[in-house]
Amino acid sequence: MRFSDIQLLRIVGWVTLAALLLGMVMSANLWQLERNFPVLPIFGNQPFIAAWLDQVLLVLAILAYASFLLFRKAFLLAVFLGALLVVLLQDYMRLQPWVYPYLLICILVGLGLLQKSAKGAVHSLRFILIAIYFYAGLFKINSTFFELAGITYLSFLTPHVPKDFMSIVVILGGAVPFIEMNIAVGLLTKTYRKLALIAALGLHAFIIVFVSIRLNWNPVIIPWNIAMMALMVLLFPVSSEYLWKDVILNKMRPLHMALVLLVGMMPLFHFLGLWDTYPSFDLYSYRGTSVKIEWTPEERDAFLKAYHLNPSDYPKIDSNFRLDDWSYRELGVPIYPEKRVLQRIVKELCDKGIVQNSVAHLGPVYFEENSNETIRCEDLN
Repeated sequence: MRFSDIQLLRIVGWVTLAALLLGMVMSANLWQLERNFPVLPIFGNQPFIAAWLDQVLLVLAILAYASFLLFRKAFLLAVFLGALLVVLLQDYMRLQPWVYPYLLICILVGLGLLQKSAKGAVHSLRFILIAIYFYAGLFKINSTFFELAGITYLSFLTPHVPKDFMSIVVILGGAVPFIEMNIAVGLLTKTYRKLALIAALGLHAFIIVFVSIRLNWNPVIIPWNIAMMALMVLLFPVSSEYLWKDVILNKMRPLHMALVLLVGMMPLFHFLGLWDTYPSFDLYSYRGTSVKIEWTPEERDAFLKAYHLNPSDYPKIDSNFRLDDWSYRELGVPIYPEKRVLQRIVKELCDKGIVQNSVAHLGPVYFEENSNETIRCEDLN
């Protein structure tokens, strides 16, 4: 079935809204300001609205966008953007890697539906997805990913592979970055578009089944991967006649050029530490920053008591505790992997008198040995 550009934008809008809503349901505590995990406003130290108002604005944003897709009224799009922006500003943790693309897609769909011609918006949506695949692959090109990806994500193969051939599993895992980058390039061409589409659908199906479900890891990414599969089919049909310059240049439309700067160029500054991990589409590359706290049994018990946590929910809590485990358990999402955010969490623990004598070790995601970079309470005063 072939859709008009307006119909296509509407369908993309509904798919994105449904996936966003399902992701929010699966991470319900993330969208509450009263919870057993620190709230980390982007500006200031305390949320600037009450918890009840935060909930009202979130519901208002969802209803406003659904209404906009039905009636295409500009004020409804403005209400959605304003309400959701206020909600997101309340907490860094809400800026998850799936929230940022959803927001961009919703904005582009909205602006496209308000114009006489929606073709430019369709090409801009294609550009976003291509950028996601390209940078998701690019940032995975690092030694840690090559070492761990195969034995982690392909662990179901290890019982069936002789020890002498385990290097094959490692090599297969190491192929992922190049598959993702080639998907991005292939989607720009007529010749390889079908192959890129099949590879993308297979990759997302693999993530859902063998990473999220089999490893029981980060299930909130399931709606995101389903949405990506749907968006791929909708925006990159094999029969489409668009050219690479339609997607990259898009007739040099001002909005598209701003998008090229935001999602096409700014992620490069992540290599210099000048652009955050998630807005750079640096996804599951083992490059993010994590914190592990080295504390005493007394401090551990004080932590559990202060945040009203059940010890049975934290079987791994011992002399070394990863803040990621806390985030996954309480919010259902990974921690926002930036040093300034992690320092604020440690500072809250210090201010509560929980970890006065402890050492927090900063290091790459899933680092095992204690790192040389540390945070102490006296460093944060």
